[in-house]
Amino acid sequence: MKSLIIYFLRIVKRIIERFLAFGLGRQAQLRLVVAPRISELEAQAEAAQNPLPEIAAEPVSEASAEASSATPAAPEIVEEPRPEIIRAVQQSQWPRETLYRNAFYEIVKFPAGDIGIISSKDGVPIVSALQLIVEGKTASTTIAKGDLLPVTMTKSWPLWGDVELILSSGEELQVQVSAFFKDDSPEIKFVTQAQARAEEVTVFTVALEFSVASPVQELYLKNRKVQRSFQRERYWLDKQGMAFGEGPTSLVIYHAPDVSSLAFEPAPNRLIVNLDSCDDHPMMINNEEGGFHEVSASVLKSGDVLEARFSLWAGFEPVLLPRLMTQPKGYVATHVFTEHGCFTHDRVHRAVYFGSDRIDNGGEAVGGFVGAGIPTTKSVFYNNKEGVLNDSQTRHFVGPMSSIKTTPGFSAYLQDLHRHGYEICLHSASPDTSDAAEVEEAARYMHEHFNSVSWIDHLWYKPDGEKSGCLESFCCRGLKSYSAQSWLSHGIKYFWNSYYEYHAKQENGRANSEALNHWVWDAAYPNPIYWRHPTLSKQADATGLRSAPFVSFATWQSWYPGHAGRAMYTREQINQLVREWGVYISHCYPTYIGDYNNAWTVSEDEEIVTSPEFESLLAHLSALQKDGLLWNATLRNFLDYLISLEKVEMVPHSSGEITVRNGGETAIEGLALACDTDKVTVDGGTPSGAWRGSDFVFWFDLGPGSAVRIGRHA
Repeated sequence: MKSLIIYFLRIVKRIIERFLAFGLGRQAQLRLVVAPRISELEAQAEAAQNPLPEIAAEPVSEASAEASSATPAAPEIVEEPRPEIIRAVQQSQWPRETLYRNAFYEIVKFPAGDIGIISSKDGVPIVSALQLIVEGKTASTTIAKGDLLPVTMTKSWPLWGDVELILSSGEELQVQVSAFFKDDSPEIKFVTQAQARAEEVTVFTVALEFSVASPVQELYLKNRKVQRSFQRERYWLDKQGMAFGEGPTSLVIYHAPDVSSLAFEPAPNRLIVNLDSCDDHPMMINNEEGGFHEVSASVLKSGDVLEARFSLWAGFEPVLLPRLMTQPKGYVATHVFTEHGCFTHDRVHRAVYFGSDRIDNGGEAVGGFVGAGIPTTKSVFYNNKEGVLNDSQTRHFVGPMSSIKTTPGFSAYLQDLHRHGYEICLHSASPDTSDAAEVEEAARYMHEHFNSVSWIDHLWYKPDGEKSGCLESFCCRGLKSYSAQSWLSHGIKYFWNSYYEYHAKQENGRANSEALNHWVWDAAYPNPIYWRHPTLSKQADATGLRSAPFVSFATWQSWYPGHAGRAMYTREQINQLVREWGVYISHCYPTYIGDYNNAWTVSEDEEIVTSPEFESLLAHLSALQKDGLLWNATLRNFLDYLISLEKVEMVPHSSGEITVRNGGETAIEGLALACDTDKVTVDGGTPSGAWRGSDFVFWFDLGPGSAVRIGRHA
């Protein structure tokens, strides 16, 4: 009787899975499960009726990786066969069990128990081993590498050719990985779910590691350039991708917005898909005893689930694979001023934005940010009811710090800036810690008057463990206090995360030469521009890595214009930002009233004006934007664009074309991509475009739910 029940349930389960699977047509599903069986009844029945042999797993096969020094035009032709190819040919002669096959690839089990992918055309291995890595802890147990073994395998009821494989590693964290195949497609779609089975599980890493037999050809770097030589031991690639092999031995992954990150290790020729990694979403919060706690790791309560998704293309080499740019409309670099609004005065605000403190509106600007056409994200205090003073910082502008509620004319000035395209947001509610009612009042006002979506903490974690500023801040008590509800209620979603300034994990920090490019850091270590912590702000029943409502953005150090010892914003540094396709979000104080702020100066008749040095900087930034190279953006515009790319899907076809689809609910204006040819077409027409060095960047608008086919002229 039990057998009949199990048989019936499995058939129903397979039918449901088929309808929920990706795409149409006959499909197959490969499932890897790190967990006990689906039910105790099924496990008991199988043990009694069809015991599964355990296959001892050998260490992951690591193909050697010799750096490719190919030019962009064509891969280097090597006279002698590479070791990887020799090994692949040898392995192609091994006996193997085929679990699934289509015209592009086979999913196989090698004699040692490794799951691999081989070319359907010539039988040469593409992936020689697949391993799941889990690192974490519970209150009583450490979950570490090695807990994944042994490997057991069974073929489930062959409805539509399904195959089920099981990895067993204990009961604390269940990780289910499903791979979906289609007979007419080289695409393999993976869906993973990590579910806590213990009362609480701290997750440091959940990753799939692919030991690739085909040699690596290209890395798609976090700055959107392509690299074809590989000297470092490891590359962190954000969510970009890489390509291995050629023709029928190709393996490609590109644009994986629903994973934590991608990485590549050349020596073992290993693709790493981080399904969740604590280093990809750094976070710190208040320590009531002084300083802060690091809380970067995801913490799952019993039953909580984290889901990730990605695709591979196997046995097929796309003719054209353009890369999504970090910025729209042909720009190759991005700069964002995020102004921290403490220790300011109304006169200095007007001078820095309009060129003179005697000008009342942006339409009459003679200089400053508005005169140069450089937008900013400007944070301010809503209130200063305690009358916190500037006096400790200045000789000229003593008295209370500026705020919307207590400084006459300040609200009208901000409204004028907002009409000119400037983003206005809170620098916390006031200079001191605010209670729930005060935060709620400030958040509501900013939403109603400025449609504000950003928040910049007024908070300083001092090296001695002391804190200065507002305890309701995002990186202090905010996520676990009344602030979070006000943020959710009034649409505040983008938050300054000070982790890299106060707790960056690099012994020597960042050199001045690196200061104006977020991407220039240790190539192996994660440094995302923005991220979401999967569990700190998790809402009920949310599962996806992108489902958390609060988005962090990073800065690296503060900048006071002209401050001695801060050699930043030289002309060469700005030019280097453009050459390297960089991104920089500036933590800056241009309206700071301290005497060493060189953004402004006082004339003989007591007029406050922007300094010649500051005007020269703004003019250079403006000229680069007019040349189509540098996007001077507000934080909101920049992050809105990046997040819109998460909804873009790219599917290459054997015809040589690639479908680009906008799965989001808003249009993407000036969606930009880069490739190595200007002979590209979009739905048969010629898009706007320009050469940027050896890359051709082209762009077009893409409406919500719309798709285009990108090809190339003959």
